Amino acid sequence: MEAKKGILIDTDIGDDVDDALALALALRSPELEIKAITTVFKNTAERARLTCALLDVYGRTDIPVYEGIGMPIINTVSIAEIPCQCEAVDYSGYRKQSVHAVDAILGAVKSDPELTIVAIGPLTNIAMACLKEPETMRSSRIMLMGGAFGTTEAEWNIVCDPEAASVVFRSGAQIKVFGLDVTARCKLKNQQMQTAAERTLLEARFLMCLYDAWHRSSGYGIMLHDPLVVGALIHPEWLRFDEKKVIVELRGEHTRGSTILKQSFFEIYETPNAQVAADVNADAFIDFFMDRVFPA
Repeated sequence: MEAKKGILIDTDIGDDVDDALALALALRSPELEIKAITTVFKNTAERARLTCALLDVYGRTDIPVYEGIGMPIINTVSIAEIPCQCEAVDYSGYRKQSVHAVDAILGAVKSDPELTIVAIGPLTNIAMACLKEPETMRSSRIMLMGGAFGTTEAEWNIVCDPEAASVVFRSGAQIKVFGLDVTARCKLKNQQMQTAAERTLLEARFLMCLYDAWHRSSGYGIMLHDPLVVGALIHPEWLRFDEKKVIVELRGEHTRGSTILKQSFFEIYETPNAQVAADVNADAFIDFFMDRVFPA
């Protein structure tokens, strides 16, 4: 039997429901072993509480959850703001871990050289780990949802902390990037939304409660941005990657937070720093996701 792949998930769960769906897919995937979950951006304590509530529903309270950094490196945000999904969940079983998320990330990387960091939020925690122990993080493996390529549109996880993203892309780590170019193609259709809503398992009902909170707050449906990163760990053949040099725009009036593929029309060689997802078999992934997360 093939050994399970060890992962650490760094998440800003609580706003867009795709974080919760990514955790659910990982929990439903016997190919993966979640070593820890860390929370990032704004109210990381509330995000940790929500994560523990989700783990409780799935019977996995053995997985440790660590609070991380709420304030980006330069941007100013409210760390007291309660994310919409957190407000929708009444859970009193949360107990804060004494270890900080940054130290948990570093400890996990050092204890398991094959570990993959699944980064599905702003990159503040991971950037701080890179700055604190650059040699440790240089040997790490990171799969991150972030960016949008071939456009100046700034994607959420990057624009929330562009400086952190820049640190991570310059860290020397082995990075795979899943941008909006591929993740926006993984959208649940009306029939799939109806199927999810009709499932009666406790886990499915909990997820749809979180979705309802997200939908009331945003008006959006479900795009599987973050779950695609988890799916790629199990079925890498559904994606195609190109090796590229990714830089993050930090100053532009209209482009701060944009992810740029540095390339030239002249004979200038750019050393790649990431594998960037360029194509995806969206239908195969969505069917897989539905079977795992909302089974009949």
